[in-house]
Amino acid sequence: MSHFAKPKPKQLLLWGALVIVTFLVLKRYLPMMQLPTKGRIQQLEQTLRSKQSDLAVQQKMNDDWRNNLNLIQKNSSMFWTRKKPNIPPEQEVSEEFKDILRIASVNLRRQTAKIIKNQNSQYVQEIEIEIQMAESTMKEFARLLREVAAHRRKLVWTYCKIDAENPNAPTTIKVTGRLKAYLLTEDASRILDFDAPASAPTAGSSNTISRKGASK
Repeated sequence: MSHFAKPKPKQLLLWGALVIVTFLVLKRYLPMMQLPTKGRIQQLEQTLRSKQSDLAVQQKMNDDWRNNLNLIQKNSSMFWTRKKPNIPPEQEVSEEFKDILRIASVNLRRQTAKIIKNQNSQYVQEIEIEIQMAESTMKEFARLLREVAAHRRKLVWTYCKIDAENPNAPTTIKVTGRLKAYLLTEDASRILDFDAPASAPTAGSSNTISRKGASK
């Protein structure tokens, strides 16, 4: 008759440690190894459908945001953006207007540019250019009109007065005029994606694209 040897204390400690380790491993990983029961499958399907719905909502928000941005950009052709941020905005507009005068071969008696304060707009600066022409001709003034209309950035005539230098012998004219450039601020340019990419809103956020139009 065979006899089993009595376990030694060290073996008992080893078996006890093995049982404890096995219990800890099962406790840690057993929840991850649950069987794919019908209930669990239905729960996972419901979670997946919910995430798909959330994704569709986010995609719709992104599409609407992009469409709105494209529409605003399309309707923003009249607005100037800063090309030389290191100089005052009125100086930048004045320098570009001088390029128009050079192309049109027009000499002015006087030209000034200033910022028109507009408390109702935080996104647009109005720059007004005032000009005076003397001893000029309608042909010369017509060249200026043509170049202003063809310029890559829009200038809007807000006032123009043409008089004959000598009403008794109207061979030359004098012109007083004012033009405006509507210049987007840095914040507006960023929103409209001119200087930097704007971020689409996320579900639950309050991001909106806003723009206050300039009054003429």
